[in-house]
Amino acid sequence: MDFSYVGDISSIYGVRKYSLLEGKAKGMEFFHVKNGLGLEMDISLDRNADISSLSYKGVNLSFSSCCGNVSPFYFNKNKDEFLKSFNAGFLTTCGLTYFGSPCMDNNEELGLHGTIANTPVSSSSYEYNDKGILVKTITRDENIFSHKLVLNRSISISNSDNVFYLNDLVSNNGDQITPLMVLYHMNIGYPLLDENALLYINYESIKPRNEHSKLNISSFDKMSKPIKNFQEMCYYFLMKENPFALVFNPKLNIGLLISYDKTNLDSFVEWKMMGYRDYALGLEPGNAYPEGRNEARKNKSLKFIKPNETKSFSLRVRIFQGHEEFLKIKEGELGF
Repeated sequence: MDFSYVGDISSIYGVRKYSLLEGKAKGMEFFHVKNGLGLEMDISLDRNADISSLSYKGVNLSFSSCCGNVSPFYFNKNKDEFLKSFNAGFLTTCGLTYFGSPCMDNNEELGLHGTIANTPVSSSSYEYNDKGILVKTITRDENIFSHKLVLNRSISISNSDNVFYLNDLVSNNGDQITPLMVLYHMNIGYPLLDENALLYINYESIKPRNEHSKLNISSFDKMSKPIKNFQEMCYYFLMKENPFALVFNPKLNIGLLISYDKTNLDSFVEWKMMGYRDYALGLEPGNAYPEGRNEARKNKSLKFIKPNETKSFSLRVRIFQGHEEFLKIKEGELGF
């Protein structure tokens, strides 16, 4: 990147902090990041440093729901009230001690998808280096008489390619063995997502969540135009050793690759929602399937984190152009 052409470098590259002034988003703070090559993102500091929007050369890649940006002030953790605050964005982190369907587990009533996505960061910073931009945040998920987890997040945005890396370190700073459930709810939206979009998931096996999904399993990777009264479909995947998911839109000639370290993320979910104004594709690495913590406990898939233990979760997102590149990634050995 040659900055000799530029007066104010921040016009094409860097980080700007801003806040919103109206509606349910009033007072929310964000980092707006540009990598100088077309990749731009908004990182929501009031919502666990999740990525509220992602674009490439002005083309939106993520799904923002009708809720818009919603301050955690309005969050209600009970049952499925989470949905009233679910902007989705490119990334909503679900967890940390539970996610999935509302349930009762060990005499504890748990709502949809946990509370971490509606928790503000307790500190944030960014720095520039030879490789690009590094954003660091800390979010605390701690309750008196209960769990005490801390999430240290780093997002590294490259200045030589349209790629970024997300690494989360979750530490147990308490004295109790604590359930640890984490899901990275990554959401593709229009115009990258439309009826022309191609989906490829590098999987070993697939399982439908319910009978409705089972009836449509042969078209799990086929997108449609928005359909009124569409009922969501979910598919659970056992991924190959080199796990990745790939979306490409030939009309735009733009694609997006999600890959991740499978060590602590042994589950993957596709959320297919082709609804009218609820038009999204969720690609979701996690450490359990979203049936609720009670079901994870029953089927012995529930993970735990010990006192003084730290767990690492790493993901990579790359934006690319060209059908040849799509085929190359699909047929090649890429990822971690």
